[in-house]
Amino acid sequence: LFRMLFAADFGMINWFLGAIGLPGDIDWLRSPSLAVPLLVIVSSWQWMGFHAIYFLANLQAIDSSLFEAAKIDGASPIRILFQIILPLMKSAFTFVMVTSAIGCLQLFDIVFMLFPDNGYVGGTARTIVAYIFDEAFSQQFRIGYASAAGWISFFIILAISLLQLRFLGLGQA
Repeated sequence: LFRMLFAADFGMINWFLGAIGLPGDIDWLRSPSLAVPLLVIVSSWQWMGFHAIYFLANLQAIDSSLFEAAKIDGASPIRILFQIILPLMKSAFTFVMVTSAIGCLQLFDIVFMLFPDNGYVGGTARTIVAYIFDEAFSQQFRIGYASAAGWISFFIILAISLLQLRFLGLGQA
């Protein structure tokens, strides 16, 4: 869908830009400077629903008596937000941050499907997983090299996840 939206010759984005008087001949999918912003847009769209449902479920799990007590005590909506809602949703924020970081480091399918030539937009859209795939299934079939890169990727993801858990304070009172 996004490949069709951002297509240079018949994409709806270029058509819309041309309709409002802006340059409508941008080659979105082959421009190295636009590769990362496109990945952010598509990935955000892909996971927005999942994260919204997770936040909503966590928000609904907050006991309504806390809100009633705060209103009786004269708390403003801003104070309720910063002293009740956000602290009680810390675990949801931590979960979303950690899973988003892991998802970004494991990004492959969007790059492979969105960009022509399997994501080699000047090398800017090539991810770690795409690199591993290329090493394993290229002409040389460097399976051992790809396996080593996979383990390095695993340890990078583990380190980033542990750092996030440490700094976001999951498990602390």
